[in-house]
Amino acid sequence: MILAAQSAAADMPASWPPPSLLDTGKVSLQGAPGGASSALPSASQEAGIISLDLQPLFNAHLCAEKVVWGQTQVCLSIQEDSKKKRYLSVQAQDWPEPKFLEFAHSMKTLIVEGSLYKLVVERRGFWNGSYWLVVKSASSETAVYEKDLMDLIGVVYAASRKEVDIAGNKYRLFYSYDVDRSTSPAVFQKSASCLGLLYDPGGGKVLEDYVIALNDISGQGPFRFDLYKKQKVYFQLLPDGHTLTIRATPEIR
Repeated sequence: MILAAQSAAADMPASWPPPSLLDTGKVSLQGAPGGASSALPSASQEAGIISLDLQPLFNAHLCAEKVVWGQTQVCLSIQEDSKKKRYLSVQAQDWPEPKFLEFAHSMKTLIVEGSLYKLVVERRGFWNGSYWLVVKSASSETAVYEKDLMDLIGVVYAASRKEVDIAGNKYRLFYSYDVDRSTSPAVFQKSASCLGLLYDPGGGKVLEDYVIALNDISGQGPFRFDLYKKQKVYFQLLPDGHTLTIRATPEIR
C-alpha cells in the first residue's frame, strides 16, 4: 500500500531547521522567491535601480518542506547549481548540512539515520501524465514520501524569502552555495555561490528559472543577463559581498 507523505511541521522542535541551515555567514556568493511582509528583507529602488541585501536569503529555501521518513524528521527542497542541474536537497534533523541527489529516472539510494531509502522519479498518467518523486524504505518497499514534482517546485517557489519586480515581472529570488558533484551524494561547493530567480508566467504550471554565479557579477560592472522574453537586466554584486543591484533597461518596460 502506498502511504502518503507524513507532514512533520507540527512535530518539529523550535530549533528546526538547525541554525547551520540558515547560516548567513560571509560568503563570496541557488534559488526561487516569496511574498512581502515586514519580516522579509527590504529592497530599495531609486531611478530604476533595485538594491537589496542577499544575506537574509542565504540557504533560506532549503527547508521548503518538512516531512518524516521512518522516525526521522527531514527537510526537503530543490537546489539548482551554476550549470542549471537540479537536485533534491535532503537534510535530516541531525545533519549539519544538506545532501543533494540529482533528479534522474534511475534509482538512487540514500542512508538517513541508519536506514536506507530508494528515490526514483516516475511518470504517472499516459496522455497528460506528470512526474512524481517517490521515496521508499529499502527494507519494506513502502513509500514514505511521494509528490508531484511540479507541486514540490511550487512549495520551493513559495519558500523564497524575497520577490522583486523587474520591469513589471515579479521574480522569486534564491541565494545559496553552488553544488559539488565530485562526491555522491553531492554537497555544497563553498568556494562559489549562486543567485537563482524563478518567474511564473501564469498558473504555476510552468516556471522559468535563471541561475547566475555570483563570481560572474562581481567586479567592474554591471553585467547583462537576459531574463523572461529576453529582458535585458543588469546585475552587480557590490564590493561588500552581499549587496546586489539590479537594473532593467528602459526599452523592456
